[in-house]
Amino acid sequence: MSVVQYLDLPSAARLTGVSVTKVYRFIHNGDLAIYKIDGKFVVKVEDLLKQKTDIKDCELLEPTFMNLISEVKSENIN
Repeated sequence: MSVVQYLDLPSAARLTGVSVTKVYRFIHNGDLAIYKIDGKFVVKVEDLLKQKTDIKDCELLEPTFMNLISEVKSENIN
């Protein structure tokens, strides 16, 4: 039996019981690290579970998804 260490963002949203937009916002605020593995954006399950209550309680402000993606790509390049 293997242990899941990373989840894609839609799965992370389902696990925390919030919308994907809210997970994006939490990442955009710098409160949750995002990784790119095999071309997919993922979060660590351990980090997600530590932040689960905070993610549910964070104020939902609409992020610009393309800005988030460009920020992540530029961080990976540097």
